[in-house]
Amino acid sequence: MANLFVIGGLIFLGISVVGTISGKIDPGKTGRIASAVLGVAFLVVGLVLYGRPAPASEPTPVPSGTETAPSPSEAAFLQPTDTPTPPADTPVLPTATPAAQPPTAAPPTDTPVAQPPTALPPTAAPTAAPTAAPTDTPLPPADTVEPASAPLPTLSERAISPENIEQVTQIALLDSNWVNQIALSPDGSLLAIATYDVHVYDAQSLQEVFVIANLQWVDSIAFSADGAMLASASYDGVRLWDTGGWGELQRMDRSEDTDSVAFSPDGSLLVTSTGAVVKLWDPASGSELQTIPVGGSMSRSRFSPDGRTLAVIAGVPGMEIKLLDPASGNEIRSLSGHSNRINSFSFSLDGRTVASASVDKSVRLWDVESGRQTRALTGHTDQVSDVAFSPDGRLVASASWDLTVRLWDSESGKELRRLTGHTQWLTSVAFSPDGATLVTGAKDKAVRLWGLAP
Repeated sequence: MANLFVIGGLIFLGISVVGTISGKIDPGKTGRIASAVLGVAFLVVGLVLYGRPAPASEPTPVPSGTETAPSPSEAAFLQPTDTPTPPADTPVLPTATPAAQPPTAAPPTDTPVAQPPTALPPTAAPTAAPTAAPTDTPLPPADTVEPASAPLPTLSERAISPENIEQVTQIALLDSNWVNQIALSPDGSLLAIATYDVHVYDAQSLQEVFVIANLQWVDSIAFSADGAMLASASYDGVRLWDTGGWGELQRMDRSEDTDSVAFSPDGSLLVTSTGAVVKLWDPASGSELQTIPVGGSMSRSRFSPDGRTLAVIAGVPGMEIKLLDPASGNEIRSLSGHSNRINSFSFSLDGRTVASASVDKSVRLWDVESGRQTRALTGHTDQVSDVAFSPDGRLVASASWDLTVRLWDSESGKELRRLTGHTQWLTSVAFSPDGATLVTGAKDKAVRLWGLAP
């Protein structure tokens, strides 16, 4: 517009000047004066228009919900684009603010995308930096190491199991005396039976190889872990025997009321239960190392398979099992829940479970770590005198005064099989180390061996 006024003014002035000089264009004096005035006026208006500032342009409205201009540090990672800002209802993914980095080249994209130092492939919308997918299960710390489980024993191909339980039958019968306890050597080669004396058999041929006589009623026997020694507890005290030549190695506690003997897994300790105390002995020297009062009347004491726990039947009248630290004698926890005296108990091979047999006609399974009862195996009609785990821990065998031996699934607590044949109450039950044979003893002066039919 200013240009038009300026040009028009110059034209009018030109006409006036040229007409005056040449006389060719002479509209008269009045006309020349009018042309000059119009020219000046046009020039003034044009100059005024040139001097005015241009009006400010209206800002382009930015849809709500979109991002504002990036900060200088963010701009380093943004690429120019001609694509308009997405509408307000377009969701914008949250992105983590990248750490300050020197700008690096990135491939072109359709929209502004915050780029990490390593270039990302093109994308059609702002995307968050890749992150691990969420999970409901927390990951364990990197340094967490699962505890190694106890190694399984070397089982026979004919090992008794829940799968072949119906095939178990009596495979041998030994005439004996009033059986108090049965023990098998760790390698399964010897079978020892405690009566008035100790009768030792070859476990394969079932030929008697030795009799330890004149012991005045043997209550308890136990092999050492290497099978080199046999301990006996009788009315005339505790003795250790060399299984190589059956000579007497040590004679220790001479108390007539010692009810139980057991070796530690490494063979370095022997534990005895006498009255209301537990005593620890050095088998090599026969010296007493420690006396631990536990209260009540005890009939059994045994080490856990790892040797870190000593379990004893205690309380009045022997209705709980105390778990002790053998080093300090301090009580760790107590297994309590039977309604009558506990006769016997057994550890599973991995040491995590204890099975207890009671006068209350039940067998109970206990979690050693928590002390909580996990199963109550019921069905016997008279007191349960002894209990044993199979070497792989899948079966629990219980011997009862109701003249039956019962085999239970240790996981479900279900009774799988009932064995009969003894004519007087049973006193002892034990599995062979390979799991192929179950040995039971009773007051009928018989020892019966059970296994899969040949």
